[in-house]
Amino acid sequence: MSAFEYQLTRSARRKTLSIVIRRGKVKVLAPQSLPSKSIDAFINEKSSWVLQKLQSQQVQVEQEKQSQKQFVEGESFLYLGDEYPLQISAASKSAVELVNGVIFVSLSNRVKTANKAAFVQKLLQDWYKQQLTDYLATRLDDYCAQMQVSYSELNVRSYKRRWGSCSAKGRLSFNYLLMMAPGWVIDYVIVHELSHLTHLNHSARFWAEVKRYYPGYKQATEWLKVYGLALRLD
Repeated sequence: MSAFEYQLTRSARRKTLSIVIRRGKVKVLAPQSLPSKSIDAFINEKSSWVLQKLQSQQVQVEQEKQSQKQFVEGESFLYLGDEYPLQISAASKSAVELVNGVIFVSLSNRVKTANKAAFVQKLLQDWYKQQLTDYLATRLDDYCAQMQVSYSELNVRSYKRRWGSCSAKGRLSFNYLLMMAPGWVIDYVIVHELSHLTHLNHSARFWAEVKRYYPGYKQATEWLKVYGLALRLD
């Protein structure tokens, strides 16, 4: 008997056994004709790895729950790896600024109480996007000079499952939530995407390029794996 529950799916087109784990659910994909004993043996062999992955995903789910925001006074928000309390006040014009260790949100008097949280959320989203755009403007220039590359376009967007991207035409896009991460993590993502301008893949040469200009890339990727789900604004 397995140490965990799983769903077995057989397919005549499949040639090998594999295990897929998503959101705490385990699926075993197997060839149609493979004996059950072989499948059981494979599952037993991989049980420690599966249990470790399930535990890790449970931690991520808890992080997601804890990071959900209400967008009210006193809540803390990440900015460049540090947490800052939110202070909300009424004003003639809506705005966001970081001053003396506090994120100040000024709300126009025209904002209705019922829409207050949603409006604060939108203001913060726009603010984070602008902050990251400004940050990237300087850091991209520095790294482009070092790496002797150039890009054609820069975009800061909202992504659910990626931190950045680089197209074949040199268009760079970055997840605005990166502004919540420490600067050294953002710099890794910058180097990662700029390296795609030379190697539009994840080959050994690509990673060698990343390592050349960002030797600590493994620590940065690990940070994103562990804390990435905490970078959210919903």
